[in-house]
Amino acid sequence: MRDGAIEVLLITRRGRSGWIIPKGKVDRKLGPGESARREAAEEAGVEGEVAAAAFDEYRHGGGDDDPLVHVFLLCVTRELPTWPEADERERKWVWAQQASTHVADPGLARVLSSAAAYLATNRAAAPAVAPPVVPECAPPPKRGAFTPLRLGLGLLLLGVVALAAFALASGRRDGTDARSAIRTEAASGAKKHGRDGNAAAAPAASDSTCRVEEAPVALPNHLSEASGIAAGLRSPGVLWSHNDSGQPLLYAFAPDGSALGVVRVAGARMENWEDVAAAPCAGGSCLYVADIGDNAAARASLTVYRVPEPAPTDGETRPAEAFHATYPEGPQDAEALFVLPDGGIYIVTKGETGPIALYRFPQPLRPGASVRLERIVELGPIATKRKDRITGASASPDGRWVALRTLEAVDLYRAADLIRGVPGTPVRVDLRSLGEAQGEGVGWGPSGTLYLTSESGKKNKPGTLARLSCTLGA
Repeated sequence: MRDGAIEVLLITRRGRSGWIIPKGKVDRKLGPGESARREAAEEAGVEGEVAAAAFDEYRHGGGDDDPLVHVFLLCVTRELPTWPEADERERKWVWAQQASTHVADPGLARVLSSAAAYLATNRAAAPAVAPPVVPECAPPPKRGAFTPLRLGLGLLLLGVVALAAFALASGRRDGTDARSAIRTEAASGAKKHGRDGNAAAAPAASDSTCRVEEAPVALPNHLSEASGIAAGLRSPGVLWSHNDSGQPLLYAFAPDGSALGVVRVAGARMENWEDVAAAPCAGGSCLYVADIGDNAAARASLTVYRVPEPAPTDGETRPAEAFHATYPEGPQDAEALFVLPDGGIYIVTKGETGPIALYRFPQPLRPGASVRLERIVELGPIATKRKDRITGASASPDGRWVALRTLEAVDLYRAADLIRGVPGTPVRVDLRSLGEAQGEGVGWGPSGTLYLTSESGKKNKPGTLARLSCTLGA
């Protein structure tokens, strides 16, 4: 529960795209409810109290002969820092009212909508305190008695139980080792040329170094899903970020993490915001917001919004310009956007639903129009390991360097080579010593400063901000 609103925990499929809820087969000895509790711990790393009876049910797949899923509600009392399937799945909290929009299965979407409506009217919202106080789970409405015969059918023929997890607050991971040196090297696993057959560029400078200037500090309270970050150009010292779901809001804050303001992006919608960038534009400086997330690789199109950079206290931006686009190969999942000083907009796909590849918007940009992106180069194959997927990008203010980050590292490319399709071998900055819970965003500031954001990885806790100082070779 955050700000009095109930949230639901979603996880990704094992080895596949798309958001679901924890589910698995019923254990005869445990029964449906306890089986649901077990699956929550193994697949999502949460513990808590499960309701005595199923809240609802649906057919997984929609057909009359498809498995019947009994859905249980669970009040989460603890989030585990690690769990059996942590390397195979991602997890995230979303507002209960919006959970249904994140899943592809229509039956599951219906159940999530029903649960959100029921809990909103039948469960009192209690503010989180420290230590957290977990309210008693409201009993589910009667949906018909589960007779031994019905349970027997579920066990023997269908054997599937699912669990939706609703939660209160728990702690966050703290940052460590301020001002320590970070390992910087030529990325041994990176390609010396693109996978599309382009010639190789020279390796990035080997004498480049990055040093921690600020260990992770807490972001403003409402930024628990800080997906991207941009250093503003209009007002030095102002940073911008956003959540990946909820309202179309940009959050302004200082390099020490202190809040400066919240600004609504006028005329923008939020489906899955994943990154933000700052770059010069005709009006002076603009912010670009990337609504490009597509975990199920099913979106008909993506959108990048452009607005003149506001002041942190403006409250609302000027009306946003919207640039719509599709991929030449069909839908892709992406979390990374960078914009060069000449206004060129680039997207790097995540590597979860397809290869890691670089795309650009064709010039000239046409607000309101839908265009087909131009594919520049494939940077890598499908990333089977979560730690290798691209979660953020940023171009340096002078346009010479592009940073692409993953959960554990940042790769620094020469921009001129990268956008020609000959990326060369990047400089790799190892971020593991920062201890980020879920590294997401990267943003260049002035004079080689590199800002890094991480989602909190914890319910009802803000994300974190770290700052590096990088010296880059010629």
